[in-house]
Amino acid sequence: MSIGNLENLQTLSRRSKGAKEVLVLNCEDVVPKASQVREKFSGIEELAASIKVNGQEQPIIVHPKGNDGKYRIQKGERRWRACKLAGLKIEVIVNKKELDELDETAGELIENIQRENLTPIEIARGFQKFITAGWKAVDVSKRLGKSRGYVSQHLALLKLPECVMALYDEDITSDPETLNILRQIYDIAPAQAEILCRKALDEGISRKAARQLHKQAKASTLPDDPNPNLVSETTSSISAADSFPSTSPTGEGSENDTLTHADTSKGNRKKGREVPSHQTEPNTSQPAKLRQVARLNVEDTSKKWLEAEPSAARIVVSLEEGGARRTGILLLDRVDLEPGYCWIRLDDDNEDTLIRVMVSEVQLVGVEGGV
Repeated sequence: MSIGNLENLQTLSRRSKGAKEVLVLNCEDVVPKASQVREKFSGIEELAASIKVNGQEQPIIVHPKGNDGKYRIQKGERRWRACKLAGLKIEVIVNKKELDELDETAGELIENIQRENLTPIEIARGFQKFITAGWKAVDVSKRLGKSRGYVSQHLALLKLPECVMALYDEDITSDPETLNILRQIYDIAPAQAEILCRKALDEGISRKAARQLHKQAKASTLPDDPNPNLVSETTSSISAADSFPSTSPTGEGSENDTLTHADTSKGNRKKGREVPSHQTEPNTSQPAKLRQVARLNVEDTSKKWLEAEPSAARIVVSLEEGGARRTGILLLDRVDLEPGYCWIRLDDDNEDTLIRVMVSEVQLVGVEGGV
């Protein structure tokens, strides 16, 4: 069989997939939707080059032809932009099912969040469409399969003051928790927050530093000229280097121990962006060693837990609390002094509600990427 026949069979296979008719249209006959969740489209030139060589692997989804003779995109605007740039025709599937705007928004959010193709602000604006339509945050979380805390945390990004938003716009940090902590610092001490954000534009800021600065702000001890890379000394009498190896399964730097600083190396990275710490060998004996450290320090601390290196992942759990089923995040920055217990931060609209529970009472719900 010739190469040409193989290519024809491949094309026919793609077009018959799912028993849905695939149309081949001029890009000019297709128009983008008016309220696209995604605002930034990256890698269009690379995708256009790939489609030229390999063809369009998956058709885009469009509405039936409108009165203007155009097909409006439901899903696949990035592929349409690439085909248009490459001067190619585009394969489409016409979805005749009537969808309201929120159904389309839900589809976009679910698809792109899973692919990590949306920025936190784009996600927040997508969630806001549901809130504007009268939905509660808990209902949005159920519709989209995300935790309530995830939804609330992103919605709070729409309240960022200008100085904090500048850190996001300049790619200093896109971490929702860091941005929201800085917003809370601004609410407490706006003058110091302005100075902090200006310095962070040059020096960067880590999530761990933001948390410590927030504690200072709440205690009215935030300096007039705050340091965006503040890192407090460990309260343990044992050296952190000797006692607390990384809890990351791969041995990589943790989300809170990711130092943020001006990048002095050569390359295209912007100044002040978050950079990962150097990779280390995994410590397979870590759990036993942590338990040993805990026993050694029981008499040395009034706390019921010791500091540890957290992972970059967010472990979503559920548990019974106050007669209701609640969700929360398993805290990986501490090790309980009593084996069999752990600490959970409940989903309480950005309030720091921490509880100590038995591990056996906690149910794993999911794992979200480091944010």
